[in-house]
Amino acid sequence: MYPRAVDHRIQWGLSILGVLVAAVTLGLSGGGVPSGLQDTVGELRVEEGQLLMPAGSYASFGEGNSIEVQARMKGVELDLTHGTLDELHHFAHIRERIGIHDSKGTSLGRGHPQPWPEESSSVRFTCRPHLTLEVNGAGVEIAEPVKGCPRAPMGVRATTEVRLEKVSIDAVEVPLQGSSLDLSKAALVLVGGLLSLALLGPSAFVLLCLMPGVGLVEPLGLPAASAAWLLYGAGASMALTRGPSRRQVLAGLACLLALGLAGRSFVQTIGPIGLEATDADNVAVARVLETTMGLDAYQHKVDLAVDFYRPKLAARPKDKPLVVTLGSSSTGGNDPRGFWPEMLGKRLPEAHTQTLAWGGATSWHMRQVLKRLNVHAEACVIFMGHNDTLPSVPGQSIASLERKEEPYSESFVAPVPLVEAEDNLAAIAEHCGVLVAMEEYSIGREEDLSAYAAMLVRMPQVLYLDGASQLRKRPSSVVMVDSVHPSPAGQAILGELVADTLRPMLLGEP
Repeated sequence: MYPRAVDHRIQWGLSILGVLVAAVTLGLSGGGVPSGLQDTVGELRVEEGQLLMPAGSYASFGEGNSIEVQARMKGVELDLTHGTLDELHHFAHIRERIGIHDSKGTSLGRGHPQPWPEESSSVRFTCRPHLTLEVNGAGVEIAEPVKGCPRAPMGVRATTEVRLEKVSIDAVEVPLQGSSLDLSKAALVLVGGLLSLALLGPSAFVLLCLMPGVGLVEPLGLPAASAAWLLYGAGASMALTRGPSRRQVLAGLACLLALGLAGRSFVQTIGPIGLEATDADNVAVARVLETTMGLDAYQHKVDLAVDFYRPKLAARPKDKPLVVTLGSSSTGGNDPRGFWPEMLGKRLPEAHTQTLAWGGATSWHMRQVLKRLNVHAEACVIFMGHNDTLPSVPGQSIASLERKEEPYSESFVAPVPLVEAEDNLAAIAEHCGVLVAMEEYSIGREEDLSAYAAMLVRMPQVLYLDGASQLRKRPSSVVMVDSVHPSPAGQAILGELVADTLRPMLLGEP
């Protein structure tokens, strides 16, 4: 009996120690939470003097007319905002091409900076009273004068993960400091752990002593929060080894809960802008995005494309068959130089190739542009899929928004679900003698894009070209500049494929 009693006390002691270690560790993990920010969305942290903003997060740094941030901007996408999230006045969208927008997402001007360097850059957005944008001290954007630039909260919202090295409001640096311990989180973990221990009895909750090492798994792609929940689930699972009892049922439920929360933490890191809108903070993000992703913003993109392309179509030569190319940034947007439409035009000079693509467009946008311009082409070629299927809009698709339906989700959804994409393509085909369609090649989203390809294949109005498989045959480092956009070599492959397909149709040549 004595050894068993000692063993029993050791189990209890080690399990309690594990809970204490978990409480302190997770409290300190929240200890990177920055202090002094006015308003935040998402789990922000301070690490090594930098503010880590995960995708989908927001932070307001204080009232003013100017915000300047320093960060590594290459591959980053974020907004510098003027106004509260509930009442946004203007924002500067920072990515490869940058621009200033009003609260509805209407562009007030656009800048085209040089490619971002590998080292950190400084970006300043000012409303005093002209809207201006500077990169590394050089003005890249001076928008039209706007009425009213009141002092307002200046903030940052991140579309991709961002590490801010320095933030200044009206030229006054904001200290990026974190509290040493998140007492509320530590207390919650402690109470929850001790309650679990009381219900399940002494077990392998000693595994929670490994909690200080959960951060080591993040470079492997597993979030620390997921690892923490897996450790808890492993501890709870030890109660399953005992005979059937009430504790065994509770342990099973605890394991399922831990696995579910571990999976949820993992899913949040791979969502469209780094998260799925499944909790209160993320729903708030979705609601904020309604100001930049409402129907007015979508329609404004169509208006810009129509105004831009109308004179080009009017001036086209009438003695050549018209080939229209449709797509988004992978098609070159409104500047096809170096993209596959330009390659197509060079390889098929007997036809006139005119792009109607637009950066960020979906098949919904292309349908509206063709309808507004009343285009009738001998051939149309569309390169689409990524923007259609990427869950990136709050609550409902563009077409659902257009129909004035109620949102059907609190999560981010695809702007153009497959059934609506099929309807868009059928409408596009009515403007074309032949509609050639390719799905985009998006590394990491092969399953979604294969479903898009299957939709194209089954449509009788569409001549399907498998451009993605042609790109997959080559190393991605050769044919892609990132996960979505083909490199010049990849663009050349697509241009040649389309030219070889259209030549016999338009010219009767092999």
